[in-house]
Amino acid sequence: MGTAPKRLVILVTDPAIMEWPEIQKLIAQKHTVGVLPSSAPPVDLVLGPNAQIMDESRRPWFKDAIALARKRKYPKEEPEPEEES
Repeated sequence: MGTAPKRLVILVTDPAIMEWPEIQKLIAQKHTVGVLPSSAPPVDLVLGPNAQIMDESRRPWFKDAIALARKRKYPKEEPEPEEES
C-alpha cells in the first residue's frame, strides 16, 4: 500500500514564476498553486509560521524550500513504543 501524497498549498506573487519548470511539476503533481490577482498591490512582506521567500535569486534552493515545507506540514510521526509482556 502506498503512502498518501504530501500536497502543499503555494501562493505565487509574481505570475512569471508560474512558468518555472519546478512550479509546473508541482502543478502536475496536483499541489495547489495560486497566483495573487494582478489587481492586488505588490507584496512587500509575507508573515506566517511557514512562510518562505522564493525569487529568482533563491531559485537554486527551491527544492530545499519544498522539502522544508513538507516537513513542517507533515511532521514525521514517532512510532509508539511496543508494550513489554
